[in-house]
Amino acid sequence: MLNIILLICFVGGLVGFLIWRRTPRTVLFGALFFSTWIYVIAFWLITGMLDQLDSSLENGVFPYIASMLPVVGFLGWFLRGTKHIKK
Repeated sequence: MLNIILLICFVGGLVGFLIWRRTPRTVLFGALFFSTWIYVIAFWLITGMLDQLDSSLENGVFPYIASMLPVVGFLGWFLRGTKHIKK
């Protein structure tokens, strides 16, 4: 249950950051779509790696937090050239 709440907070934080940054709507949805796929792939790879090392590491919150690192790198690259929407 804690893991699901953590994932909802991550997605909410991502959406909040993109709205606060005033990114265009197409860029916002593109960033959410690709970030979700990158997160799923990173989570799958990290849980597989942790399962090979030690099965007890796979059940904690570490895979959820460690999977955010590729997403942060992707967002830094993806949003570097976007222009803000002016009010």
